[in-house]
Amino acid sequence: MRIKLKDTITNKIVDAQITIADKNKMPSTKNGWKFEWAEMFNETEKFYKITINENPDIIQGIMKFSIQNEEMLYLENVEVAPHNYGSKGKYDYVAGCLFAYACIQSKILGKGNYEGFVVFNSKNVLIEFYQNKYWAKLIHRQKMFFDQEAGDKLIAQYLK
Repeated sequence: MRIKLKDTITNKIVDAQITIADKNKMPSTKNGWKFEWAEMFNETEKFYKITINENPDIIQGIMKFSIQNEEMLYLENVEVAPHNYGSKGKYDYVAGCLFAYACIQSKILGKGNYEGFVVFNSKNVLIEFYQNKYWAKLIHRQKMFFDQEAGDKLIAQYLK
């Protein structure tokens, strides 16, 4: 899927894409990532990455999700590249694009009452951030979700 990211230095919009991640080209803690993505790889979960068109070899962000009980999309992990962390990151919109894409996948793969819903666990320090920036809702403790309304907002803001 073609998307747009914002270069935070130039404020220009750059062309990027979300594609299936290759097990042999997963990010590593050796390169500053928080997760060892290749070790988490398995065939029952889906892995997607964001790359910019000008440099498709550098991953800007990555996520993995599974479909639980053949009906609910569970977002297992999301990570933006170390060079995109926080206010000093090179590209903005990476996490938003990944969340929005997960919402699209939930509309396709979700079933019944879970169609269009994305469930995930958050770190305590990020709960309020996810609520305010991405319209996530808190279920209990650290479990959060995007409902269909939040998903539609994410898709409109980050993918259209």
